[in-house]
Amino acid sequence: MSCSTSDYVSNMSGEVKKGFLRRYGGWLFKSWKKKFFVLYRDNQLAWFDGPGDSVDGHINIRTECTMLKVGVQMKNEAPTPDQGSRLQHMFSLTGMGKTYYIQTVDEQDLVSWLSVLYQAKGLVPPGQQPPNGHQAPYQQPVPALGMTPGMHQPPPPGFHPGVTYQGKISLRTCIILIIYQQPLH
Repeated sequence: MSCSTSDYVSNMSGEVKKGFLRRYGGWLFKSWKKKFFVLYRDNQLAWFDGPGDSVDGHINIRTECTMLKVGVQMKNEAPTPDQGSRLQHMFSLTGMGKTYYIQTVDEQDLVSWLSVLYQAKGLVPPGQQPPNGHQAPYQQPVPALGMTPGMHQPPPPGFHPGVTYQGKISLRTCIILIIYQQPLH
């Protein structure tokens, strides 16, 4: 993952999803900037100033993304949403020691992007069943409101902590998702 084009992975092919989103960043003065995002079939998420421009940054969702947070889960860490935007329409991607904050236009756009990001990570999106013959990753229950982290029940036998943690909580359909790095084989 990098924000320079010198080590940009050039094997990106086939667009899965693309569109304009707002990303928080900058070298000296950080602010929200409109960027053109493309998720490729090889699980690379790249962003550009516009279609056809050179890449500004990228992250491989499958191998580099270790955490994805959505909406109120970022309440104490996210930058102030852009004027007219809401925290519920934001998500962050963390990988290789860097966190990227991204805003969608609305809830429908957020759900659409989260669905393809889940798939890029190799997970079944919330509310969908895995293909026949495949077992869904273990989904640890989300604690009830008012519970503190660590109050979860112990994981079931066969749980592999490096595989995944997914959760869904309904606060105006705000989806909360945490993805831990899957071990490379």
